[in-house]
Formats: sequence, C-alpha cells, structure tokens
Amino acid sequence: MSNSTAVRALRRRINFYLHSHLFNKYGRSLRDFLAVTAMVIIFAFIGFIVFVIGFIDDGPWGVHTSCGTPECIDQ
Repeated sequence: MSNSTAVRALRRRINFYLHSHLFNKYGRSLRDFLAVTAMVIIFAFIGFIVFVIGFIDDGPWGVHTSCGTPECIDQ
C-alpha cells in the first residue's frame, strides 16, 4: 500500500468517526468539548513537566559543589 493510499484510508476512517451518529447527535458542541478537554490535558501535562524541571531541587549544596569564590573554596 502506497503512502497516499494509507493517507486516504486514514482520512476516510477519521471522517467516518467524525460523521458518526454520536457526533451528529450532539453536533459541534461535543467536538468542541473534546478538543478543549484534550488541550487542557496537554497544557496541564506541559505545566507539570515545567514544574518538575524548574522547581524541584536538584540536590543539597555543600560537599559536592562550591560557591565558586576563593573565600568559599578556602573554607
């Protein structure tokens, strides 16, 4: 199966589900609800990743690191 055939089959399947009875019954509101819900989940996940990377302490300062100034290193 060529790439264009696979793309056409995927589009037909997506269109079949988008025009199914469930979407026709509730119309655009269900699609909008699912789209907004998906976006909220994605942005919440990205926010969680930013929180984990940015705000979780990497480790204690002290034995393994120095402050970089000569006075601090001499201690």
